[in-house]
Amino acid sequence: MKVTNFIAQLTIIFFITLTGCTNINSGMDYSVSISELNIGGKRRIAIDEEFIYYSGVNDKSNLYRIDKELKNKHKLYDGEVIGNIIISNDIIYFTEIIQEENQSKFRISSIDKEGDSYNIILNDVISFTLLDGKLYYYKDSGENSGEPNQYPLAFFCSYDPVSKKEQIVDEKIILVQSPIVYNSKIYYCGSDYRFIEYDPLTFDEREMNMEINYFYRFYRGNIFSYKGNIIEKTNISDNTRNIVLSDIDEIYNIWDMNVVAEYIFFLAEEKAEVYVDINRLHLFRMKHDGSELTKIYTTDYITPLFTTKQLIYCIGDKLMLYDYDMTEHIVNREPIQIIDFNGKEIETNL
Repeated sequence: MKVTNFIAQLTIIFFITLTGCTNINSGMDYSVSISELNIGGKRRIAIDEEFIYYSGVNDKSNLYRIDKELKNKHKLYDGEVIGNIIISNDIIYFTEIIQEENQSKFRISSIDKEGDSYNIILNDVISFTLLDGKLYYYKDSGENSGEPNQYPLAFFCSYDPVSKKEQIVDEKIILVQSPIVYNSKIYYCGSDYRFIEYDPLTFDEREMNMEINYFYRFYRGNIFSYKGNIIEKTNISDNTRNIVLSDIDEIYNIWDMNVVAEYIFFLAEEKAEVYVDINRLHLFRMKHDGSELTKIYTTDYITPLFTTKQLIYCIGDKLMLYDYDMTEHIVNREPIQIIDFNGKEIETNL
């Protein structure tokens, strides 16, 4: 597959997404099912029963694991892992970026949980998901949408690493976002600007009641989607959509969001703020119904926010604030910072 304008488009989409310290709490609560954590987003971490696996921003995005007490870490792979970290049958799958002939290229690779048995699975693929041993991803079709815009069109494909067989699931796709596995279904942006639920066992598909150009997170039978300063919720079962957070005055733009337990957490700017020499990003917490909106944490940057990359992950009863670009421009915290649900910083060995 050629690295074309389609790859450039997908690359852009892939890369878009003040309190005192306490000691590490070794009794971290992981009562929420692991399968419900961090569904959606850029997957630069993954969690199993024993460890947290993550791309180490302090060490050239090498792949690490750390125990759930956040004390003992171990490097698994010396390569630039940029996301899609997925664990299946004791194998870790991920997307890495390599340099060949002065060009950046992407590929899906795998390694076992001890850092051995490294394999290259598929080249020229940035974003993918995995279900029942098959990969699902977008691929350049080599065609354009036609006048007036000439958008590159993509296939949505499946690939069996054992048989080496690729199949086209959908075609003539303009807008691509990271495909997601949830409750044994695949969710992806399909043709005609539809957000699709796809069952790979029956080949049935259903159009979901969602805005196609929103960013989305999955939690307990709902899809929470956001764009600008609006958050919506689509119930997967009956496909109904409701507004959780409307266009309120104080919030300017949401940069990332995560949904856990009874709360929604999101990073956003405030409209009324004007600062000299810094740019400020706040972490807000609210209930699933949009009530009890509370600002719990603030990060300051000495660079415009659009040049930084901020993510939120849940690790049990704690949050991970994760920056993976321009990290030297963070003023008041570490690039990977652990906090509790009230914004209290936690010391770790990350």
